[in-house]
Amino acid sequence: MPGCILYDNLLRDATITFDQALPAFPSVNAFDGRTNTRTGFAQGGDQYLFFDFGALKTFDTVAMARHNLADCVGTIQVWGSNDGIDYFPIHGPVTLPNNDVYLARFTQYTLRYSAISFGQPSGTSYLADLALGEGLDLERSQKGGFIKPEFADNDRVMPNAISGQNLAGITLEQNVKSVKFTLHYYTASFFTDWEAINAAMKKYPIYI
Repeated sequence: MPGCILYDNLLRDATITFDQALPAFPSVNAFDGRTNTRTGFAQGGDQYLFFDFGALKTFDTVAMARHNLADCVGTIQVWGSNDGIDYFPIHGPVTLPNNDVYLARFTQYTLRYSAISFGQPSGTSYLADLALGEGLDLERSQKGGFIKPEFADNDRVMPNAISGQNLAGITLEQNVKSVKFTLHYYTASFFTDWEAINAAMKKYPIYI
């Protein structure tokens, strides 16, 4: 089975048109790329976030990290709309079996409007990272790699929730990278094999 990663988090650039997050835990905390800031929702019925992407966008994957929905016997559901008025269910509701990173694929849609709802009947729910976008299956033989966003050199890189509740990114446009080596760290054999190393670096990404 291939791995899967969600890229181009549409929620980061979307306009939030309706927001039921708790004031002390605002919804923007879910899109800032950090796992140490959280958004929260009050106990009770479904709580919603509504999004306007500003134009038609394609998505088929939802992900979130550092949540406690399982403790709250909580659910997550994704909605879609063609006009921002009438919404239809796209994914879920799903009852979370644990508080691990959650990533799920569903039928691909191209829409301008979407919403995500959270049900938490047994307590206040929190989550640190929320993403909606396209998923990409990663095969072992795929020539693509993960790098930290700050090392992307202006590549098209978005943070993603992955195992271990850390953030990573996937390069979509592989621009030329420049690398500086401190010479006294290397032996003569390094320079002898430099052409082979250089060729390998061009063919395969560097993992950080």
